[in-house]
Amino acid sequence: MSNALILGEDSPEQVEQEPQKSVSVLFVVLMCLASLTMWMGLIPLAQTVIPMHIMYLYGGSTQNNAVYGSTSVLQSFTGITSIFVFPLVGAFSDRTRSRFGRRRPWIVGGALGAAVMLVLLANASSLWFLGAAWFGFCVFAVSAQSSIMTLLADKIPINLRGRVAAFTGLMTPVGIVIGTIIAGVLSRQGGNHFTLVYYIIAGAEIVGVGLFAFLQLRNEQLPAQESIPPFRLGQFFRGFWIDPRLHPDFAIAWLARLLIVFGCTILQDYLKFFLGDSGLFTHDAASFGVAQFQSLSTVGILIGSFATGYLSDRLRARKPFGVFAGVLVALSLLVIAIFPNLLMVYVTAILFGLGFGAYSATEIALGTQVLRSREGYGRDMGVLALAGNISQTIGPYAAFSIIALTHNYVLLFLLAAIFPLLSALCIPFIKRVN
Repeated sequence: MSNALILGEDSPEQVEQEPQKSVSVLFVVLMCLASLTMWMGLIPLAQTVIPMHIMYLYGGSTQNNAVYGSTSVLQSFTGITSIFVFPLVGAFSDRTRSRFGRRRPWIVGGALGAAVMLVLLANASSLWFLGAAWFGFCVFAVSAQSSIMTLLADKIPINLRGRVAAFTGLMTPVGIVIGTIIAGVLSRQGGNHFTLVYYIIAGAEIVGVGLFAFLQLRNEQLPAQESIPPFRLGQFFRGFWIDPRLHPDFAIAWLARLLIVFGCTILQDYLKFFLGDSGLFTHDAASFGVAQFQSLSTVGILIGSFATGYLSDRLRARKPFGVFAGVLVALSLLVIAIFPNLLMVYVTAILFGLGFGAYSATEIALGTQVLRSREGYGRDMGVLALAGNISQTIGPYAAFSIIALTHNYVLLFLLAAIFPLLSALCIPFIKRVN
């Protein structure tokens, strides 16, 4: 074993493979804008608009297990599609050698397809049509978002990756806040005004992704064709297996992400129902309560992501901040479980934001430093994202099972707190990164 691995530093071979040339500020800004517009659709629609749409189709009923069950199924589509789409698009984009570049066709095609699906969603008048259009939207949106995130490993040098990851990670909560506020304002108009959200997000995605793709990815450098083997389906599926003996750091980073995202998913997906069922907000105003929560959590994310991103780059240490992230997310879930009142909901929002911000900046940057090979960055980023996707798929079903059986949100959040705490315990076992 080399001294580099014993000391927890990057090996010379790995450093040579990493990008060395810095990107422009405009590149980072437009990449963040593209990511922001995609997140405006993926999470806020699943958390607020899809539940409202389902309740509208059920005649406004809320105390109905069919509403909870249908919502859980559709919310899981984000994770289900990501399980296959993220690594598949990564593998295909690794091998793309078009005159339009390697990642750009997947980014643009995904955004355009997502916009078409949003128009169909706005006109969905049955649960089956809603489900089919939402599934299609998830496929296209994940295709675009996965290709955008792969650029973090493609283009950003290690010494800047924590700070850039902080910016790109911040786009998730900012996109959630913007999308949720739009949904909350329109839902208060009554009726089916919430369907206008679909059109607004479709327009935002076309503008945001278009600016980035055509202003900053016009001259994308392509690696040699022979550097990546041809795509083979069997080999692709074998790539999902992470041998902990050969790639222990990658396996641990994968597990840590699965655990922390599982806890986050339960809180995010069932916050709207909790606020309405607990009487803290009426069911009609619960979306506005979610917007308040997301606004406060964004303040925490802003502080957590930039502080930990800067410090982890400056100190060349990722792991302490990864542990810090898991502990804070667990603490936020404990607070809302033990003190389920409006003041503590706001405290939870800030703690959750600090923890999620630290996670976004450091664990994502840490993950890019333990990828298995540069030739398969797209594939490995997809496999790493698979951890979060599995959590996003299982989380809604697990939460629905607990609520359907007990209708006890205290128990739900207490159980959810266990998972980010376990994530924090995993991080110190990663050896390659300080």
